[in-house]
Amino acid sequence: PLFAKNKSLLKLEYAILILHYYQYEQSNELIQQAMEELGVTVSLTGKVGVKTKYQTFKVAQLIAEVKTAEESKAEETLPSDSPNDKVPDVKQLDQILDNILYEKPKLENEVEEAQSLSIEVHACLSALLKHLNKSSPMDDIVREKSIAYLSKIIDSIKNWSVGISALILRSAFEIKMPKRMDRAVMQLEQIYKDYEAKDPELADRTRFLFALSMKSYFENTIETADIYASIGWYTTAAEFFKELNIPESAFEYLSISHPDKALEYLETLPAAIKRTPKMLCVLGDLKKDPELYKEAWELSNHRSVRAIRSIGRDFFNKKQYDQSLEAYRKAVALNDFQLNVWSNMGFIHMSRNEYEKGIACYHKVVGIDEQQWKAWTNIAAMQRNLTQPKKAFAAVSEAVKFAERNWQVWFNYTVMAIDAENFGSFLRGMGKLIALDHAEAISDFMLAKLVEIQLKWLEDLEANNDLHRSVGFQMKRCLDLFKDFSPHKH
Repeated sequence: PLFAKNKSLLKLEYAILILHYYQYEQSNELIQQAMEELGVTVSLTGKVGVKTKYQTFKVAQLIAEVKTAEESKAEETLPSDSPNDKVPDVKQLDQILDNILYEKPKLENEVEEAQSLSIEVHACLSALLKHLNKSSPMDDIVREKSIAYLSKIIDSIKNWSVGISALILRSAFEIKMPKRMDRAVMQLEQIYKDYEAKDPELADRTRFLFALSMKSYFENTIETADIYASIGWYTTAAEFFKELNIPESAFEYLSISHPDKALEYLETLPAAIKRTPKMLCVLGDLKKDPELYKEAWELSNHRSVRAIRSIGRDFFNKKQYDQSLEAYRKAVALNDFQLNVWSNMGFIHMSRNEYEKGIACYHKVVGIDEQQWKAWTNIAAMQRNLTQPKKAFAAVSEAVKFAERNWQVWFNYTVMAIDAENFGSFLRGMGKLIALDHAEAISDFMLAKLVEIQLKWLEDLEANNDLHRSVGFQMKRCLDLFKDFSPHKH
């Protein structure tokens, strides 16, 4: 068993190493081989249960399921996972005032008992989690899968390193969840204390350093500071960066929360640090001085993306679009992965009726983040102006996925469904406008179109009686719409 565990750890180290170089398939193969050495299989599955204490109906909950072969020694206690190992303090949801969530989904017909897993199995779960986050764009599905893996690890922590790595990542996910944000903040504070504590000793903390690809204290502190900044705790984030002696980031976050203190802090820094490209850009933001951006651009030998982006933004805000486009093109030539730059370039082209160029820019935006529904609606509007109704409808269909409660987007969806002659979607759009209490947006033209569609269906039915069932269903949808629409309109 000990030899199998060592082999699995070696394969995990190699898997994490090549994952760093984007070799996704080979990395996944090695992770699977490591699990085979331990006789372990891991799968994500759904089980019926509830997430909240007052939930009256049960739905499928996503969980990570770990199965071990009977002959496997994966759960055998060896020196590597001694019960005397120091583990970090895990904050529970019930420590939050007025918490309504269960710590983990309460499943139907299952006894609540933590599954005892070895550190090596935890390392496999951690590797699967890293592979998922490295190889997939972050969205709600990936986030839920990640939390399922993390819950399985945190459920039975046996090692300090495993626990710290998992808890920091869980906090990064939960900080964006309103009902879990308080726990995330409490956990981050506790992790900071755990790092400062004397126990466990360095040898114990680094025992699984490479198999877990555990980040250093320096990296974890930066990540913690960025997490705090993401929820608006800029002063706290700045203090972390001061402690790490990263004055540029400390100055940047202080300039957002306390501009006066930021300028005082700047005076305490050496002259060489004050005049770096990043510091000049932050100071330019603070003083609204575009000359500082130009100085940063020259100082960087025309290599600072932030400097040229700031120059482009300044011209954009002044509506000097030719100069703005010139600067933005230089910015994306240095770094193509800039959502706001592509969005502003798309706006400029759209305002000039340069629709093909505008569409190309907004496609870059949704390529970076597909949930940018405003970009999808702009793409749809420009494609409609280019008399490409089917492409326009396809784009606005993407927009409604991410703006389901926005009635203006549904109005555009309804109009473009008519253009694309997609009458089923036209009916859906009208129904959604009524459901969102914006029946007034339904124009007389739409109602006339609805009547026209019904008359056409009746003609089709007379020509082909086999269409009776499908036409009857669509006619019922129309009648239901009229029924729902009347009390709203009048």
